[in-house]
Amino acid sequence: MPHPRHLTPIIVLTAFIGIASPQAASAQAETYATEPTLGVESERLTLSGQFDAQAATQNPGGLALLRGGNTVLTYEGAAESQATAAGWGAGLFVASAPRRFWAGSAVATGLEFIRPTAGRVTPSVGTPLRLTNALAVPLGATAGLGVAWHHYCDRGPLGGLDTFTLGLAARLGRHVSFGAVLRDANAPIVQGAEVQRRYELEATMRPWRDARMEVRLGGRVGEVRGDVGAWAGAAVRVAPGVTLNATALTRQAFVIDGEGGERKTRDVEGWLGLSIAAGKTVMSTWGGLGRRGQANGFRGAGGSIAIFASPRASQVRHPPRLERVVLRGAMTDRTLRETVDRLTWLARQDNVKVVTLAIDDLAAGWATMRELRLAVAQLAATKQVYAYLVGAGMREYYVASAASKVYVDPAGGLRLLGVASASVFVRDFIEQLGGQAEFEKIAEYKSAPEMFTEMGPTPAAQAMRDELVGELFDVLVKDVARSRRLSEEAARDALVGGPYAPVSEKLAPLIDGVATPAELSEIISKGHPGVRVGRNQPPEPETWSSPVIGLVYIDGDIVDGASRETPLIGRRAVGSKTVVAALSELAANRRVQAVVIRINTPGGSALASELISRKISEVAAHKPVFCSLGDVAASGGYFAAAACSRVFASPNTITGSIGIFAGKFNFASGLARLGIAVHVSKRGDRADMDGFARARTEEEQALVREQLRYYYGRFVDTVAKGRGLTTAQVDATGRGLVISGRRALAVGLVDELGTFADAIAAARAQAGIAEADEVQLISLPRRQRGLLQLVSRFITAQASLEPSSTSQLPPYVREALEAIPTSLLLEPGTVQARLPFVLMWP
Repeated sequence: MPHPRHLTPIIVLTAFIGIASPQAASAQAETYATEPTLGVESERLTLSGQFDAQAATQNPGGLALLRGGNTVLTYEGAAESQATAAGWGAGLFVASAPRRFWAGSAVATGLEFIRPTAGRVTPSVGTPLRLTNALAVPLGATAGLGVAWHHYCDRGPLGGLDTFTLGLAARLGRHVSFGAVLRDANAPIVQGAEVQRRYELEATMRPWRDARMEVRLGGRVGEVRGDVGAWAGAAVRVAPGVTLNATALTRQAFVIDGEGGERKTRDVEGWLGLSIAAGKTVMSTWGGLGRRGQANGFRGAGGSIAIFASPRASQVRHPPRLERVVLRGAMTDRTLRETVDRLTWLARQDNVKVVTLAIDDLAAGWATMRELRLAVAQLAATKQVYAYLVGAGMREYYVASAASKVYVDPAGGLRLLGVASASVFVRDFIEQLGGQAEFEKIAEYKSAPEMFTEMGPTPAAQAMRDELVGELFDVLVKDVARSRRLSEEAARDALVGGPYAPVSEKLAPLIDGVATPAELSEIISKGHPGVRVGRNQPPEPETWSSPVIGLVYIDGDIVDGASRETPLIGRRAVGSKTVVAALSELAANRRVQAVVIRINTPGGSALASELISRKISEVAAHKPVFCSLGDVAASGGYFAAAACSRVFASPNTITGSIGIFAGKFNFASGLARLGIAVHVSKRGDRADMDGFARARTEEEQALVREQLRYYYGRFVDTVAKGRGLTTAQVDATGRGLVISGRRALAVGLVDELGTFADAIAAARAQAGIAEADEVQLISLPRRQRGLLQLVSRFITAQASLEPSSTSQLPPYVREALEAIPTSLLLEPGTVQARLPFVLMWP
């Protein structure tokens, strides 16, 4: 709650209202002509500044600029002698966050209990209940167009009346915002008279980029009477979460004389208000004085309570907190970024003293695990971080080892067995089906076809794989040794010495204790007295417009055409058409100042990879384009990365594999064995050379080899130009050779060892975005979910994590499915730039 000293202005304002009220009662009563459809008066509210749910009645276009759901309860009281309009009332408004409904719109509903002062205004409006439903559609990211429908429920003259308000809100950068409103657009008839339309326009200026100060100027004009009004207002933040508001307005009024005639007069009002933010709640109060003709007096007072989806900056002192974070399931690139952002933000919160990490069943590659681990290490540098494991393998322990303390459940243990890479070979299986694999490749390390043509790896492929696995395991050993303060030899022995029971003495150097969840809570309570369990949330951004960085995800086998999911198993195929469209969208968006591409793919179609690479080059000519390599960014994945301005990789990223292959399966003998004959009608001797019913001729195979040499040359040339190397240098590290991110740095294929977050930070700096500036991230392509993902999400109820690929299937089924390249299944016969083997990490 607010500190008592912050309540002093409210007490003073309330006392002022109490003193002024009796004076107002003695003023001479007059009757004013007014528009009966005004609702609860709210001249203090903005048409163009920072909106809340009351935008439904003030300017419905502003709903499209809300940054989350919002509920507002408001009350307004007016002195009888000063009432010239609706007088007083109460309202409840509820608004949705944008982009959750049709066409990315926002919606709001409001209920107003209107209590006008009897005998003070004409026409008399009774005591209606006004229902408002509003809809707003965003016009880009910085503007909104809205409409509000108002329906009056009453037995009086407004009963059953419907009227409409149109609104437009637009923000021009960080400093200026406009609002335009048309009230009573349908000009309804009340007591035989047409309600005039009113046109309102307002501009709000922020001298600084945030909400420290706002100044607004506005005016209105009536269509029939020609009455003109104007106002000016200012809001000044005097302390975090404490804002003073002042509004001065003047408007033309029409006094009804005893014979029914009208005479013009001008009203002048001044309002003073105070708002205090306490977390997600903002409390406001206000009061005002007015001049009516020759009479001065108390105008009215009111207050409101607003609840927002995100907390506001405030002076509320949160007690020391313990945050609980769960790391579980498939860690996709998008989930990884969200998780790392969360951990990074927690590291900056002074009131967060302790963080517990429940880590279980993580599914991702080693580069992803290392990025997650680095975020945990960064958090442990400022907080006390307790990692809790039940039954954990190498992935879970690798992440947990960066925490301040590691505890294991007594019912669990650690399966630390080292790392292994497995590949599947299916030549005999295909031959038993009566098939034959016909593949050509460039060059000796491009061993992807070996799974179809061999029953084991060739010596070159085996040597390459052994070296790669050794390098990746070395990274794990060095990281664990550093965080657990062990020698590399001791860490290596420990990471291959499992499985361990929790009571094993050999486990002692790797963990800090064995405890049940209840026992761990007691340990934390004793070690950190006064710390409460809670959850902090990032505050609402204060800027109207932020610099934008576009994120493009290339995460799956690369294929021609549009991105798609393979049926049932949810395997991701990234289409060149989809990625190119995403890059084009970011290139055309003037607000996007830099682009970061996250690549996590073994490659696929050589043609699709080159189309993506070409588009990246086009975008990089106008905007900084940075690349972050994930678990696997090889072959076609590296084809795309080579065009980026700067490439980041993890030491244990699997990359390289600059090489291609092509082939098909010939099932002629199998079909014949089954008594199946295939007859082909064709024009052109080679029209069916890619078909499954016959073998290729030697001449056709020679043509395929010639085609491969041509595409390999284009691949090498693209890498050479993008990386500033000679074609001979690229070929020396090409020929299908798969390398780690650490080795890729040494040979010039990578510019820097770093994380996804590092790439975003570098793009931000290159674009000239100040470190203190808030940045908006736009993620493309927009993700569609496969059937398995939806079913798995329903069954496992893991709403916070996105199941990916086949991670929810039994291990032996998953390994068999993932061994088959998706790009080869979807596009057999096409030239493939793909990882030469499928890495499966037990």
